[in-house]
Amino acid sequence: MSNFTRRQFITIAAAAASIVSIPFIVRGVSKKVLVIGGGSGGAIAAKYIRMADQNIDVTLIEQNKYYHTCFMSNEVLSGKRTIDSIKFSYDGLNKYGINIIHSRAINIDPVAKKVRLAGGEEVAFDKLIVSPGIEFNWDAIEGYNAEIAEKIPHAWKAGSQTVTLRKQLEQMKDGGSVIISIPAKPFRCPPGPYERASQIANYFKYHKPKSKVLLFDANQAFSKQALFTQGWEQMYGYGTDNSIIEWIPSNSEGKVTGVNVKANAVIAGEFEDEYPADVLNIIPPQTAGKIAIDSGLTNDSGWCPVNQKT
Repeated sequence: MSNFTRRQFITIAAAAASIVSIPFIVRGVSKKVLVIGGGSGGAIAAKYIRMADQNIDVTLIEQNKYYHTCFMSNEVLSGKRTIDSIKFSYDGLNKYGINIIHSRAINIDPVAKKVRLAGGEEVAFDKLIVSPGIEFNWDAIEGYNAEIAEKIPHAWKAGSQTVTLRKQLEQMKDGGSVIISIPAKPFRCPPGPYERASQIANYFKYHKPKSKVLLFDANQAFSKQALFTQGWEQMYGYGTDNSIIEWIPSNSEGKVTGVNVKANAVIAGEFEDEYPADVLNIIPPQTAGKIAIDSGLTNDSGWCPVNQKT
């Protein structure tokens, strides 16, 4: 990194998110950089652009007042962390001179170089970074929607649903089961569901050893599979009759197609069999954030294409 010039770094930081323009900045001339989305991607881009050149006016648009990190959130489920330990305000960005607007960006006008906010206000920019996170495809799983997710949580955006899922695990009887439904690739954080299973299994091992985690997976293989299964074998008896974790791939009826809320069960496989559990954790299929799709930044997959070189 020490070999990079400021200008090179800014170009790379901008390319790391979806950017609506060409590489950019003339040193010594005030330019307005607008960043949509205050998750890790957006906040880090805003911080390092400002650190690289304080002549650049940087504004971050983020609808939430606090950010709960998705990374480390699975440790809240195992009881290794509290939800407050992964909660951060945006006050730390003030010392870098970054402007913060707490609102939702709903429209990008790349010609006029303006972003319209939910309240009707417009914010001008010279360069724009779009880092809006994900949206859920609620139509993909029959019987499951945003309202039901408050009771049968996905917890794939850390926060209140993480707390709900943790409480459900605590209230579950020993000898009960948890079903984690994993969507088909691609989705945010490919190792995440398997890390979650590991953390829940760790909680069960020491507090509810008769319980099980069932991974209903719409995929035939998963990220870092060899490392996960090695750890599961050593820690949780994976592959034995007493295993705390059971992985059910798509060719073994692992793809979840629906949820029966009354029975607290998933519907899975070619024959649409029902599988009840004490706790359900349904992770829906995902796409890039809505504003990225609406602005034409995505391809047919629903995700923003990435330049692997940058």
